[in-house]
Amino acid sequence: MAHITVGIPTKDRYELLPMTLMSVITQTRKPDRLIIYDDSSNPKDLREIQTYQYIFTLLNTKGIEWGVEFGQRRGQHVGHQLIQEKALDLVWRIDDDEIAEPNVLQILESHFVNKPGKHPVGAVAGLVIPPDAPRMEVLPNTLNSIDRANCQWFRWKGVKEVEHLYSSYLYRKGINSFERDLSPVAHREETLHSYGIFKKKYRLIVDSAAVTYHFRSGVGGIRAAGKQQDWDNDEKLFRERLREYGVGVPKKEKCFVLDCGMGDTIVFKSLLPKIKEKYKDYKIILYVCYPELFKGEGLELRSIADAYNQLGNLDRFNIFRWCIDHKWTTEMKHAYAKMTGVAE
Repeated sequence: MAHITVGIPTKDRYELLPMTLMSVITQTRKPDRLIIYDDSSNPKDLREIQTYQYIFTLLNTKGIEWGVEFGQRRGQHVGHQLIQEKALDLVWRIDDDEIAEPNVLQILESHFVNKPGKHPVGAVAGLVIPPDAPRMEVLPNTLNSIDRANCQWFRWKGVKEVEHLYSSYLYRKGINSFERDLSPVAHREETLHSYGIFKKKYRLIVDSAAVTYHFRSGVGGIRAAGKQQDWDNDEKLFRERLREYGVGVPKKEKCFVLDCGMGDTIVFKSLLPKIKEKYKDYKIILYVCYPELFKGEGLELRSIADAYNQLGNLDRFNIFRWCIDHKWTTEMKHAYAKMTGVAE
C-alpha cells in the first residue's frame, strides 16, 4: 500500500481549518502523514488552541504523523513544493475551506493501478463543489478551454480523463515541481502542476464519486493578500508557459457578469472605455441582463442564463459579494473600478 501524505496550505483561517482536518481524520482510507503549511499573516502556535489540541490528540490516536510548517507569506505553491519534497509516495492536496466526504481518499487511491497498454496514472481528483452545485453535462478539462468552467465544479456521474486538475487532488510525488516564479497569490499553480504531470505522459483522472465540498470562504485564504498586479503577472507567466509547452490556447478571455439591475449596469458601462483599454489584448465577454446597452461596443454579449453553466460559481464576478468581502462603503462606480482593475 502506498504511503499518503496530506498537504493543507492555510492562511488566516484558524476557525475554518478544523473542519478540513476532521474530514481528513475520518477518511475510510487513513492517510499516513499530515502537513499543515501555515502562511498566515500572524502565525499562531496551534498546540496552544484547545480545538487543535483535541484534533492533534485524534491524529496521534489514529497513528497519523503530523506537523506544521511556516510559510512566511511566500505563497501556497512554495508550501505545496515543500510538502511534495517531504512526501514518500502519494500526496493529497486539499484546501483549508473544504470538507471531503469520508470515502474520497479511498476512491482517489483506487485509480493508481497500472493498466496494460495505458500510460500510468499521475493524479486523480474528484468533484470540488459547493453543497448546492447543480448537475450538468460533463465539461472538458483541456487547456484550450482554460477560461471556461471546469468539470470538477458540477455534479455528474462517471470517470473522465482530463488535461489539468483543480484545487484538490491526489498525485504521485516527484513527477513535476510546482512553479516557483509565481507571486504569493499563486494564481494557476494547480493548473501548471497538474498539466506538467499530464505532459510527461501520465494520465489525469476525475472520478465524480469522490465529492469534496468547497465553501470558498470570504475570510482569509491563501490568496487573500494579493494585489491585482500579482494576479495579472501570474496569468502572464501562465500563458508564457503554455506557449513554451506548444499548447494552442485561444486569445485570453476576460469575462464580466452583470447579474444586477439596469442602474448598476449603467454604472459599469460608464467605465467601459477604461475597461476596453486595460483589456485591449483580451476577448471581452459580457454576461448581461440588458444587452441592448452594449450593442455596437465590439464586445461578445451572452445571456446571463448561460453564465453559471459556462463559468461555474459566480460569486467571484458579483459586485455585491465583492463589496461585502472588501467591506466597501463608497459609491458603486468606485467599487466597479476597483473590482475590474481600472481604478486610478
